[in-house]
Amino acid sequence: MRRLVGAVIALIGMSVTAAFMVATSSAVIQSPTGDTCTASGSGTAYTLDITLPSNAAQEGGFAFGAPGVTVTNIKSSTPGTFSTQNLPPNTTGELLLSNAAVVGATVTIVLTTSGPVTGSFTVVTAQFPPSSTFFDPFLCAVNTGTPAPSNAFTVNQHITYDSAAGAWHLVVTVPGPGTVSGIQLVSAAAGSNSKPRAIKYLIQSWKVVATSAGKFTLTLKLTGDGKKAIKSRGSIKLKLSITFLPKNGKAANRVISLTLKT
Repeated sequence: MRRLVGAVIALIGMSVTAAFMVATSSAVIQSPTGDTCTASGSGTAYTLDITLPSNAAQEGGFAFGAPGVTVTNIKSSTPGTFSTQNLPPNTTGELLLSNAAVVGATVTIVLTTSGPVTGSFTVVTAQFPPSSTFFDPFLCAVNTGTPAPSNAFTVNQHITYDSAAGAWHLVVTVPGPGTVSGIQLVSAAAGSNSKPRAIKYLIQSWKVVATSAGKFTLTLKLTGDGKKAIKSRGSIKLKLSITFLPKNGKAANRVISLTLKT
């Protein structure tokens, strides 16, 4: 009889423990969402771009984690609140969205962490409205590569004429080492019998190598046709295509209009 009573008590205790574990379970994993993610940053600040597929289910939040660190704050392009309650495994902070994320859109999220993150963030998407029901986790690798150099440059369209050199000076400001080049934009005009005529450039093309960030002076010299044009007209109007190609970077281009006169 005593053995029977003891077995019943043990069984009750196991049932209570199991019930407690279920009650405090923080997540029910369902299925993959198809979300994709890119991450960049360093130190304790990281930006994650999460893109939802066009057939995504309603998503109401994102929980984040990374080995050895804690997510201490979350900000987003989509309104929401930061939470540390009822989190799925391997996460330490969650963004609870005020409205369901837009299907097919990208949600930009800025995470603050307790320390540097190496490798990847674990991301777990929650259903909408936010609850303890989550989809399968996925990884968001942190891009630790060197960011591409800036290609933003400016052109001072206030040109000056150098009578001694018979040329004009144009100042371009670049953010770092690279190559600045320029060419006149000229459209090919049709000749007789719809045959294209030879393009007549009024100024010579040019190239300048920038060894550092700063201002560089470009020299605009007339071609033979340009000298004839300015002699007969007194001034010439033209468009220049200016390109800056930063070292180990991507080229940027600007088109400007100029009036040249002596």
